[in-house]
Amino acid sequence: MVLLCVLKVYSQEADSSEGIKWGRFAVAGTALAAVDAGVWFYAKEAWYKYGTVKWHTFNDWYNAKLNLDKTGHAHMTMLYNKLIYHTARWTNMGEKEANWSSAGIAWLMQFQIELYDAYFENWGFSWPDVGANTIGAFYPTLQREFPLLQNFNLKYSYHPSSDLEQKFVNDFINDYEGTTYWLTINVHEFLPEAIKEYYPDWLNIALGYGVNGIFHSDGNWNHDVKNNKRGLGREEWYIALDYDFMKVFKPKEGTFWYTLLDLLNAVHLPAPTIRFSPSAIYYGLYF
Repeated sequence: MVLLCVLKVYSQEADSSEGIKWGRFAVAGTALAAVDAGVWFYAKEAWYKYGTVKWHTFNDWYNAKLNLDKTGHAHMTMLYNKLIYHTARWTNMGEKEANWSSAGIAWLMQFQIELYDAYFENWGFSWPDVGANTIGAFYPTLQREFPLLQNFNLKYSYHPSSDLEQKFVNDFINDYEGTTYWLTINVHEFLPEAIKEYYPDWLNIALGYGVNGIFHSDGNWNHDVKNNKRGLGREEWYIALDYDFMKVFKPKEGTFWYTLLDLLNAVHLPAPTIRFSPSAIYYGLYF
């Protein structure tokens, strides 16, 4: 609901002939502060119920979650970047300033959580998390600077897994076995000119990554306690069709619908899919 309230501020186009509109800037800043507060409230309820300790780091690279959580960090920070960028442009901030400030603010919004993690016994300051956040914060900015990168995007899809039913996890955000992340490729851009007119520009190919078997039957993490808690679950790899909302609907830049579709474009919709590892399975529709 907070996100929808934020998006409503984009229903009017910015007039680039003027400077920053400080009234809009105040509204945008308040809305983004509300988003940040909402994230903090969720984090406190979901993760920060354990005992605190002295500030410490820990290495959670390829732990029981098999780095799917790292992809999630990148994806979330990418969404922050896009939301902040569109908000900044709505206030009439210049293109360059909005582009680079969106990366910095998105990074800081995630970095504050990493700092807080460092005081909790079950967590810690994670350099792999910071690395994933950095990629997510700056990739949309680099896409605007280098249009070739716009042909490669990260998307998310989810279906409830048995882990949620068995109470191994409490919500969909932590339901890793029901989550898949997709690297989508704009095939149309790389086709020969003679073929492009026959291939729809909104139909992409996506490479998906998911996990399975990350919990034992008793609900404990499936990892090697003697080897830095290295995950022992199973990676699953997919290839699927994907749809580009921006190419399907072609919204006018600077409008509410452009912003909304740009954010929704981070979601992978059900599509014909082949799982090719660890074994081959065909799905008529997979989410």
